[in-house]
Amino acid sequence: MSVTTPAGATVSTFDAVADTYVNSDSPTTNFGGGDELRTDNAPLIRSFLRFDVAGITGTVTRAKLRIFANSSSSAGFEVHALSATFDETAVTHETAPEVGTLFGTSPAFTAGGYIEVDITAAISGNGIVELALTALGDTATSFGSRESANKPQLIIESSS
Repeated sequence: MSVTTPAGATVSTFDAVADTYVNSDSPTTNFGGGDELRTDNAPLIRSFLRFDVAGITGTVTRAKLRIFANSSSSAGFEVHALSATFDETAVTHETAPEVGTLFGTSPAFTAGGYIEVDITAAISGNGIVELALTALGDTATSFGSRESANKPQLIIESSS
């Protein structure tokens, strides 16, 4: 969905087209298709998201990951690039791609609302965008997945 603002910028919203998480305590289990994404450092749990960005014209001026918090965190989480693509229905901790460049960090958050993280550096225009969420603290966190009522979104502002 795209909306043109009074200032002439276009704001486009994209829902995740794939997402899952991997858990070091269950190294061969796939969690794709569930209604939550998770992060933690003990055990190591990371979430992966994919967006298909299409229809962007002009220059990307701002991009935000918007994700719903099912739980609270005093530490927040990080948003990274992925070193390779992932298969939502097959990826496990053992087969997961490496986490790459850091694009943004969330603030602390409470359960029951959306968190927005600036990831403008991750978006240059149209194409597939794959991201990893990693924990900053040792508190397990839960987020809404694309199968939940509160889907992850990528919000992109562009100008012509």
